[in-house]
Amino acid sequence: DLVANSDQANFPVLISGTYSYLASVANGGKVQSSSGYDLIFTSDAAGQNLLNWEVESYDPTSGALRAWVQVPSLSHSSDTVIYMFYGNSAITSDQSNPAGTWDGNYDAVYHFGNGSSLSLNDSTSNKNNGTNNGAGLATGEIGGAASFNGSTQYVSVPDASSLDLTSAITLSAWVNPSQTISSYAEILDKSYVSYGAPWHMYALQVNPSAKLRMSLDIGGAETTLAGNTTIAANTWSYVTMTYDGSNMRVYVNGKQDNAAVQTGSFGSDTVPLNIGRNNNAQEYFPGVIDEARVSSVARSADWITTEYNNQS
Repeated sequence: DLVANSDQANFPVLISGTYSYLASVANGGKVQSSSGYDLIFTSDAAGQNLLNWEVESYDPTSGALRAWVQVPSLSHSSDTVIYMFYGNSAITSDQSNPAGTWDGNYDAVYHFGNGSSLSLNDSTSNKNNGTNNGAGLATGEIGGAASFNGSTQYVSVPDASSLDLTSAITLSAWVNPSQTISSYAEILDKSYVSYGAPWHMYALQVNPSAKLRMSLDIGGAETTLAGNTTIAANTWSYVTMTYDGSNMRVYVNGKQDNAAVQTGSFGSDTVPLNIGRNNNAQEYFPGVIDEARVSSVARSADWITTEYNNQS
């Protein structure tokens, strides 16, 4: 029941846990490489057809593993079986394919590190890596996360063609505000430097009523949609916005929270993508952000629900 209503193609499944047998041989486990190189994922029992995967973190001492495995076809009606192999001493180099794990519809994926150090690297082939402006390291919903003080700290991602979307979009992240939000707080924001309407090319934010809000520049006008669910302080929430050229939608914890009919392309400009504030040094986010992602398609409701079910 974790896969909602329809099959999903090229879905990145999170596999996370601590398994004693995945510790290295030196630590009483079965994995030959202390880097976990002989941990491989396949679609077949013979271990011949490698899948694409990214190891977010591996601890050879405990056998703790966090990996994202791209499953070509994830069934909603029956179990989808994939295979994990380990213990082959002949494998001495990394077999994973992080960039291939995130298909061409992903424009940026930020895991924010492994819990012991903050990383602002983009896992996709676009390499839209971020620059830190004071953000700290925190424990995330999944591994590490970026923490923000709500007044000066943010992450800036230089403009790139892969981030200049105009027709369809999905923005998503796990958020954990450190206080009840009572003013605009930006999660993911690509906004105009001149402080005036239409304000944002695209933005995923929390509004002064502590509701999720999306904002797009459509036809030179600020076009927004707010949700109905309060984004609670000191609680993890999975928040998502989508636009497909016909409909705006916001989701909280895998469920649609509001929708509106809207048509038209949205504006584009060569300004940075910010995580945790806007381009006018305002609307800082107070709290922790994890697994921030940008896609150039409008993900389906079933995709978003399946993401939430898997990641939570």
